[in-house]
Order: sequence, then structure tokens, then C-alpha cells
Amino acid sequence: ATTPTSPPPASASNTFNLVPGVTLSSASTPVSLSNEGLELQLLSESQKAVLDLVLRYGSELQILNANGNVRENLIEVLKYTQSNIFHSSSDKCDWFTMIIFLIYGGNVERCRCALANLSGLLVGGVLWPSFADSLTNSHEIMPGQMTLAGIIHNVQLVLSIEIPTLYLALQASETCLWNVVGEWVRCIFLGVLPWVEVCHYLILVLLQGPDYAVYFVVALLRHMKGVIIKYAGSYKSLVALQTGVIYGWSAGDHLNFMEALSRRHRRTILPALVNSLCNLRRQCTPHQL
Repeated sequence: ATTPTSPPPASASNTFNLVPGVTLSSASTPVSLSNEGLELQLLSESQKAVLDLVLRYGSELQILNANGNVRENLIEVLKYTQSNIFHSSSDKCDWFTMIIFLIYGGNVERCRCALANLSGLLVGGVLWPSFADSLTNSHEIMPGQMTLAGIIHNVQLVLSIEIPTLYLALQASETCLWNVVGEWVRCIFLGVLPWVEVCHYLILVLLQGPDYAVYFVVALLRHMKGVIIKYAGSYKSLVALQTGVIYGWSAGDHLNFMEALSRRHRRTILPALVNSLCNLRRQCTPHQL
């Protein structure tokens, strides 16, 4: 399949079908923000720190061209998502957009096209927490109904059934470890897993469905089971999950386990993740979703 060279117009009536009978329109009504407001938001201290970190990471991987326009191009793409895709502004770091920028080697047009298309997919709402946040703020849906909380809740559900000893070890830390897992998902595992495994996560969820975000996290936690159980209830388990890259992980080695989880839990997990996004479509006008 060929990649379009420009994003679809806002008035497009295309729909994307991820699950039989469930579609989401690609058209969207962006939040209206002034250029000055965007500059202030995108260049806040936290945004600048993350932006520089991602650019340095891309440079070390040699996936970005070493020229003076890379930083400006990334800011341009972030502005595009704020003004053309997001339904409300946020001061949270948009990790997903920056990772798409890395994947496309800093090509602004290809990034715009990919992001515009992904915003019309149900799976886009799961992979792209900042986009889901913008829908939450715009339509006043409780955060617990949206995707990041939904992923963590369903990870807990699957773990409690499939690996109860690991679930209890995580529960022993109260909420700290679950917060770390939530941050893994929000930053798309950047800095947590090697770059190739970050790409594997995106590919798996895009090709296999939104519920694979849950199975991927369950498999990753199972991979770290020995460390988590050894330090259950201790700050050392938090340190183990919060610092450094997780080495020795390969998504390919855990595909059979994830497929088994899918066969057992998809009927429950998939609707739980996408129903809130489907509800948005019924609440909004045709030009909003």
C-alpha cells in the first residue's frame, strides 16, 4: 500500500473499521488555539525538556537527519496536532506524536498524514493517550472511562486471573507500581524498552487490535516477575520498574502468550477499551468525530 503525501481534509467522510460493526469517522473539529498560545504551551519547560530528550534519542539512533531544522520540524508537527486534531489543549507531553516523528525520520508531511489517519481509528485513541485526553476534556467524560485508566484496569484484571502471585506482588506496593505502568503506556515505552521493541508494540496494537496493549503489558510484567516478586512491598521493585531500560525482552518471544490471552479475554477486554470511544461518536456531531 502506498502512503498518502498529505493529510485528509477535515471535511472528509471516510470511516475506519477496526472491529466489525464499529467505525469511527476520520473527520474532526480541532480546538481553536492562537499561535502565541501554542508557542507558550509547546515551549514550556517540561515540553522543551522532553522534546530535547526525544531529539537526542533520535540522533543517537541515527534515525533523524543532523540538520538545523529538526527541532523546528518537530514543533511544527506538535502544533499541527494541537490545532487540527486535538479537541482541547493540554500541558501533558505528547509522546506519541514525537515517536511518530522519529518513525518517519522527521518527515513533517508523512507525520501529519499518519497522525490525521490515526486520529480517525479507534486504535488511535488507545495508542495515543494525549488524543484520548483531549476528547475527555472536550466532552467532560470521566477520566476513568478513557483509555489509559482502562488499560491499567484491564491489566490488573487479566493478571489477577492469569498470574495471581504477580498481581498480589504488585498490589503490595499499593498504587506506585501501577502509576509506573501507566507512565510506560503514556510514553509508548520510550526509554523503557529498546527502540525496536517500541516499534513492535505499535505494530502489534495496530495490526492485532487495541486489546493487545493490555496483553503486551501483562507479558512484559510476566517477563519481570522474578524481580517484582523478590522485592514485593519494597521500594526496590519501584526502582526496578522506574529506572533504566528493560533488557532481555523481545515481543516475538511472547507472541504465543499474548495470543492465548487474546483468545481467553478479547470478548471482555476489547469492548471495555473501545466502548467509551464509540460513545463519543454517538454524542458528537458528524463533523466532530
